[in-house]
Amino acid sequence: AMALFLAGAASAQSWDVYTNQENFFSVNFPGTPTVGQATHRTLKGVDLPAQIFTVTVPPGSRLTGTYSVMVVDYAKAQGETTTAVEHASDAIRTKGVVKYDAIENLDLHATRRLTIETPAGTRILAEILFAANGRLYISQAETSLQLPPPAQFQASLQVIDDKGQRIRTRTLLGLPEGSKQPLNAGGLADEPDKLADMMAGSWRVAGGSCATPY
Repeated sequence: AMALFLAGAASAQSWDVYTNQENFFSVNFPGTPTVGQATHRTLKGVDLPAQIFTVTVPPGSRLTGTYSVMVVDYAKAQGETTTAVEHASDAIRTKGVVKYDAIENLDLHATRRLTIETPAGTRILAEILFAANGRLYISQAETSLQLPPPAQFQASLQVIDDKGQRIRTRTLLGLPEGSKQPLNAGGLADEPDKLADMMAGSWRVAGGSCATPY
């Protein structure tokens, strides 16, 4: 009876919104995270203070795995912001075989998005972004390859302001100069020519008469 009760409790694990005002972020966690202190070393070897928020879901659930968000304060390494995202990404790439690796757009913030398959038979979904508040956010979900990827966790990270409001201002920070975001929701601030070409020309519905751009 106890085994059945524990199995039922594990399978009932569900998502909840976690907000941390001190570090200006919110994310969907499958439980209440533990909070720990950490140190993040930059590319040039500067040790920066960080906090890590972690939820571990035990076996027996569709959400079994480890979910974490690390927040690194770059106030003491402002000259290294353009290498912050790629340096953090390199550390994650060493954990296994890279299955997806691209600059993407999360809530209008440019991010590095990774999918890694590890020798232990797990999948890591990672999202790394640098926000205008001078913080590096590294989210990782590590779950079994036999379970559905927890895309909800990966996509839920949001940067908030000092009033707890979601920030949706397009940013391209923490990445090497010349990096570009993909054409995505909210338009494309750094590729106006490409967007203009997509809108140019004559548009006509089959059988219709409209021949000028709308």
